[in-house]
Amino acid sequence: MTSPEVAADRRVTFRLKAPKAAEVAVNASVGPTVARPPGSFKDQPGQWTMPMRKDADGVWSLTVGPLEPDVYRYNFVLDGVRVLDLANRNINAGGDVPWSYFDVPGAPPRFDETRDVAHGSVQIRTYRVSGRGILHKVAIYVPPGYEQSPERRYPVLYLFQGGGDAEEGWVRLGRVPQIQENLLAAGKAKPMLVVMPIGDDNGDATRPEAVAAFNHEILNDVIPLVERNNRVVAGPGGRAVAGRANGDT
Repeated sequence: MTSPEVAADRRVTFRLKAPKAAEVAVNASVGPTVARPPGSFKDQPGQWTMPMRKDADGVWSLTVGPLEPDVYRYNFVLDGVRVLDLANRNINAGGDVPWSYFDVPGAPPRFDETRDVAHGSVQIRTYRVSGRGILHKVAIYVPPGYEQSPERRYPVLYLFQGGGDAEEGWVRLGRVPQIQENLLAAGKAKPMLVVMPIGDDNGDATRPEAVAAFNHEILNDVIPLVERNNRVVAGPGGRAVAGRANGDT
């Protein structure tokens, strides 16, 4: 059984075999303009819950689209319980809610699709959060040629997740490596490290105490870790900061 199946016309079919289930839906980031079946509803910004239908073999399915070329996240709601699509190995784990995800390719390829260009790598480093006694991880993208240029130091972009996301969110769904490498190949960017810390604080990340704890962790743990273990331009002159805001679509 294939799920999700992306057709040539960019229509996408989700499938889940659950013969004993009473009700199954798919919760997906399909956007506001795609036709949805009756009974669909938006349960959070950018996410629509859409009912599926069961066939005689106990396979629930739903076809939506055509979808615009992009990366989409989704999970199933099986009798009220969110579950991953076990037929799909692409999973963005960690954070508040794990997601399955899939690509709708573009023609020509999207700016964030994998292309035949020089590729870098992603390091995952573990550190102890000072004053809290817990372990966190940070994802660090290093550009092509980093290992072959031991004398070179690179600027750093500290790229923050949305609240509740894991350190790999920008790598898997945000496609940071692909974007960086395509820009480098086109001569539209300079080589840099991209540091992606965890954005999950086990609760509302907008709470003042959560914001203060995040700031403390970045300044006292993440930046020193990067400057101690990677060849970077140390100090404020070698750093930049970016992040994302949630949208309501």
